[in-house]
Amino acid sequence: MVKERLFYMLVAGFSLLACSDPGHKIFIPEGKNFSIVMPCKPKTQRESSTFKDYIVQSSLYRCNGPGYVYIVTYSEYPLDIYKEYSAQELMAEVVKHIEYADPPLEFISKKPLNIAGIKGVEIRSRILSPRALYKSVIFYAGDGIYQVTYSAKKGLFDSPRADAFFASIRFTRQ
Repeated sequence: MVKERLFYMLVAGFSLLACSDPGHKIFIPEGKNFSIVMPCKPKTQRESSTFKDYIVQSSLYRCNGPGYVYIVTYSEYPLDIYKEYSAQELMAEVVKHIEYADPPLEFISKKPLNIAGIKGVEIRSRILSPRALYKSVIFYAGDGIYQVTYSAKKGLFDSPRADAFFASIRFTRQ
């Protein structure tokens, strides 16, 4: 489930489709409680997956460019799941799938972080094919788990635009 989504994101992310507008703009998904700055209008995809006996609905927002990809995944868990699992346990499960993913990822590091008072985890990995770097920040904010991801070829990875992407996430309610 998560491995397949991760693999799809990586493959799709390195297609050489250019965004129609290279300027960064605020993106506010309809019906969601966050905004983020992305370099183009993202393509939206809905997915269903399972965690234990629960159905998880996810929205994936992806913006590709030559050699890079920006992705935000928002996963809504059924309210009943919180009777059995804490938000931290659900986040840990997402992190575990990234840390121990089968190739093409090579895990580099994991560190806790705080985004505007919201605790999260930053994961850094190396993509083996095509050769690129991958950074994902995973956190729980009130009603779901967010995974904010940037991946790029090595020469494009360290950029102010990528840093601005991670710093730009805002929540309208918590």
